[in-house]
Amino acid sequence: MEKMAQLQQMTEEGCTIEAKSFAIIDRESGTHDYTREEWEIVRRIVHTTGDLDYKHLVRFSDTAIASGVAAVRRQAKFLCDVNMIVAGINKKRAAIHENVPLSLIDDPEVLALAKEHRSTRARQAFRFASQFETFI
Repeated sequence: MEKMAQLQQMTEEGCTIEAKSFAIIDRESGTHDYTREEWEIVRRIVHTTGDLDYKHLVRFSDTAIASGVAAVRRQAKFLCDVNMIVAGINKKRAAIHENVPLSLIDDPEVLALAKEHRSTRARQAFRFASQFETFI
């Protein structure tokens, strides 16, 4: 089993199913203007959501991927706006670079700030977290 499959803890059958799924996405999506690296990300989004429209919705800055890779390598934490994202991050893969997924959406201080500023918990979670550390 290839290294990526081992990191994803996938069986051989799971790898085969995933490869077929990606082939369907590639066929159904047709041509696009993404770089190879960008397409890997967009294709994963389409695979996760089951929504081919993301092909038309995702945009990257010129330095997005390089910045993201550099942040992962420097052991940055992943700040997520909802707990489901934290739940969906492969902990074994994140542990390779000691990345920690974190959501502050349920933090009592964040809730209090959201109420005080008549804002969302997600917005306040990011503002609250930015006082202490740098996150992806």
